[in-house]
Amino acid sequence: MKKKERESPDFTIELVTSDGVIATAPVSRFAAIPPPLKEKFAKLEIINREGYEKDWEPVFQTVRAPLAAFQSSGGAKQFDPRKLSVVRLKFDKTPMSVICISGIGIGKH
Repeated sequence: MKKKERESPDFTIELVTSDGVIATAPVSRFAAIPPPLKEKFAKLEIINREGYEKDWEPVFQTVRAPLAAFQSSGGAKQFDPRKLSVVRLKFDKTPMSVICISGIGIGKH
């Protein structure tokens, strides 16, 4: 049976303001995240299979998501980035992916 190809991970970035407004956007709107890099650590397949728990290696990259690109999901209140209080990453788009996060920052471009 052929192994399923790894697909590019996608998830939702959710921003919540102090007055309860929620704005969302898929990370794929800002960057194409490559699937985990398949790695062969040794020349002999048995060593790869027995000696290493996973056959992939993390690949870090920067994703910039401008706050202006986020839209609130209806309602009377609009998303105001000055009131941002919570940043959530909802892993709801692609099944069974691994995401390694080294940091999240907010700044001016």
